[in-house]
Amino acid sequence: MATIDTLTAAVAERVAELLPDPAEDRWLTTVEAADYLSLPVSSIRKLTAAEGIPFTQDCDGGRCYFLRSQLDRWRLEGAHGPWN
Repeated sequence: MATIDTLTAAVAERVAELLPDPAEDRWLTTVEAADYLSLPVSSIRKLTAAEGIPFTQDCDGGRCYFLRSQLDRWRLEGAHGPWN
């Protein structure tokens, strides 16, 4: 039983290392999101227009904001999916 406990502890520690730190999760502007993803701002704008990236707006036609943890998930899922 000690082997299972040791393995469980090792897996839990590794998972914790891979998860984003909630303290680091924050909202990014379009420019910050582009920088974070190493993409041109024009690509971020095209993705938001096509609803191909997770984002929120302060109002219709307003500024777009991107939650860092959602961008991480989007990137891990192959940078596609239904958003917004």
